[in-house]
Amino acid sequence: MLKNRLIVAGFAFALMVSFIPCSWAEDPMPARNEPSGGAVAGAVVSDIIYIPGKVCTCVLSGAFWTVGMVLTAGTIYKDAGCFVHNACGGKWVIRGEDMSSPQKM
Repeated sequence: MLKNRLIVAGFAFALMVSFIPCSWAEDPMPARNEPSGGAVAGAVVSDIIYIPGKVCTCVLSGAFWTVGMVLTAGTIYKDAGCFVHNACGGKWVIRGEDMSSPQKM
């Protein structure tokens, strides 16, 4: 009985210790620079072209997926699925942070 309690106490202690945040050992977060007005404006203009192009690419890849599934009776399911995933995945909106130049350290 004592052995079981010691085992449970050991597991409880291990769980408590493993969830303690290590904030005292971490470096403070560097200050984030907000994107400039030009970067935000460039992102908005880029989105006007990028988002409809991404929609067309996603829809066409879905159509090609359907045609491929019909023609091959579903034998290329993984390859076709990767094709659609790559076309429809990723970033859909460009933000000002994406347009600003990286900071030199």
